[in-house]
Amino acid sequence: HIPEDNEEKVVGKIVFVGRLTIEKGADVLIRAFALGLPTKKLHIIGDGPERASLESLVRELDMGGQVLFHGSLYGSA
Repeated sequence: HIPEDNEEKVVGKIVFVGRLTIEKGADVLIRAFALGLPTKKLHIIGDGPERASLESLVRELDMGGQVLFHGSLYGSA
């Protein structure tokens, strides 16, 4: 549900967890986030062959302070 103009906007974070491959579509999520979702931070947890290109996309979209890459957290709990 997307808030109407007269409703309180949702402010928080979105978390992506998964292997960073083309099939997962993290690039689509980043581009959607760049359109101005009512959220302050996008946390990407995971690693994979697409990480460098995703980090480059974030720089290209000037979203370095909004999109945070945490890498693989496997076994860190």
